[in-house]
Amino acid sequence: MLYFTQSYFLLTFLIFTINIYMSYFPCPKPKCDGILDLKQAKRGPSKGEYFYGCTNFSNSLVNCKVTVDKENILNYLHSELFGTKKIPLPSNKVIWKIEELEKFNSKQLLMICSNNGYDVGYEDNKDNLINLINYFQTSYYTIHYGDFLFSKVISSDYLLSFNYYFNIEELGGDNFHEIALNSFLSTKSKSVKILDYLNNVIGEASFSKNSIDLKFDESISGGNSFELLTMIDMAKSYCKCFIISGEASLEIFNAKDELFFNSH
Repeated sequence: MLYFTQSYFLLTFLIFTINIYMSYFPCPKPKCDGILDLKQAKRGPSKGEYFYGCTNFSNSLVNCKVTVDKENILNYLHSELFGTKKIPLPSNKVIWKIEELEKFNSKQLLMICSNNGYDVGYEDNKDNLINLINYFQTSYYTIHYGDFLFSKVISSDYLLSFNYYFNIEELGGDNFHEIALNSFLSTKSKSVKILDYLNNVIGEASFSKNSIDLKFDESISGGNSFELLTMIDMAKSYCKCFIISGEASLEIFNAKDELFFNSH
């Protein structure tokens, strides 16, 4: 199991506000602000079967009669909202750019959140949804005593795999950290074992030019809306993971000195 630091409980109020709602399926009809709820047929040939129905089904002012078979809900929503059954992807196939997200309406943005497992609650403000997507997908990194530290919010109740994504095309210039990260990801390396705080092997990390992919031997629960801090030495000889609060992550990445963490 991953190591829970003492700072785990520092941001309880933020966790509560994020978790009281879950992402939902919006009704795709343009003039309907309803939600597609999971229901069970009470009569007829489909009695007992589950389906999605719009909450405005009985609203005489809207008169929305959208019902969708449970198994076809995603294909239906993608077709209605994007004109294709394919899941929309960013142009670089890694991270959404703000200018790309701004081209979508709020219902389309909700589907992007749903496809990526982002819990955004009953949020329908376009600007807020764009900010939330950017928050969930952003990986933070810094160099500390010859180690790389990576942090990113956890958006799942159960953690069996985890990814840190980077848009290398946007990195460059003379920024030391960006140059180092580019070199770090570009250098071919065998997979690295993930260790817990007792040096037990709990999984394996692999690297590509745009990402760090973590796979754990057993599913880890209880980290939703916290952040996963991963420490990897620049020679890629070890990898350690810690679940911390968002407040603790901010303290680490905004620290002016390097006394916040002793890796040895």
